[in-house]
Amino acid sequence: MEKELIEKKTLFEQEFKAREQNLISAETELKELREKNASFPKILEESVKKAEDELSARLKSTFNFENQLKTKEYEGEIKITRPGNI
Repeated sequence: MEKELIEKKTLFEQEFKAREQNLISAETELKELREKNASFPKILEESVKKAEDELSARLKSTFNFENQLKTKEYEGEIKITRPGNI
C-alpha cells in the first residue's frame, strides 16, 4: 500500500510539473502575443507608408517614361511633317 501511495505521489508530481510547464509556456506565449498586439499599429503604419512610397516611386517612374515617350513621338512626328524632310 505504501508503494502505491509513493507511485501515486510520483505520478501526481510528474503531472503537476507537466501542467506547470504548460502553464509557463502559455503565459510566455500570451506575453509575446500581447507585445506583438501592442506594436501592431506601428508596424502596420510603417508597412503602409513603405507601400505608399514604393507605389509613388513606381507611378512617378511610369509617368516620366510615358512623358518621355510621348515627347519623342511628338518630335518624330514634327520631323516627318516638316517640309524638306522627305
